Amino acid sequence: MHQRHGKPAVESTYTSLAVQRAQRVGGASDVPRVIHRLTGHTRGVSSIDWSPDGSMLLSASGNRVWVWDMNTGAFVRHFTHRRQPVLAVAWLPDGVRFVCGGADKSI
Repeated sequence: MHQRHGKPAVESTYTSLAVQRAQRVGGASDVPRVIHRLTGHTRGVSSIDWSPDGSMLLSASGNRVWVWDMNTGAFVRHFTHRRQPVLAVAWLPDGVRFVCGGADKSI
């Protein structure tokens, strides 16, 4: 499970992601509750990153970078990165652009 700077946690189940937020149930401790299930990846998810404002999520799967709207959980679009798998994704500080690194050592 991946959690970053107070943003919801993300758990990978190979080809899908479950975005979870802690919720207090009665007098018990916080219990994770799935708020979005991000499906559609055709290969395992290798990397994720939250946009600086937390409204978008990047995920890398195979040779694609997927962009998700975290307000709705909707798939926005994907970008194909050559023919090699994408190993890492990261938003730039402006929250508009991102970079990805592939198995072919390209960025």
